[in-house]
Amino acid sequence: MQIRIKHSELNQALQPKIIGYQLNDQDPEYHLVTDSRKPSDQSSLFLPLVGQKFDGHQFIESMLPNAKAILLHQNVAEQWLKKFPKVTFYVVDDTTKALQQLARFRAQDFKQRGCRILG
Repeated sequence: MQIRIKHSELNQALQPKIIGYQLNDQDPEYHLVTDSRKPSDQSSLFLPLVGQKFDGHQFIESMLPNAKAILLHQNVAEQWLKKFPKVTFYVVDDTTKALQQLARFRAQDFKQRGCRILG
């Protein structure tokens, strides 16, 4: 299942710092990718997760030739800016917390569209 999210929704849910490629009033839609082993395309938003034994940021370079945007930690953003000027970077303090915020943001859609099944 692919999670799709628009630029405007990312801004609303996360209030990230946006650096790199400027969108100029565009509102592109991305599909969220958290696994660098999965194929990505020009509509991908790579979200590198960090765990106790891994750091998804080490896979950013392999994702960049295909991804349109990257959601990442502040401490690694600057090194990628010079190398990939056509990519939009959404900078957040913690990518895991950002994923949780996006999930809460999406859950609000379901609260408005209710369905009850009665037996």
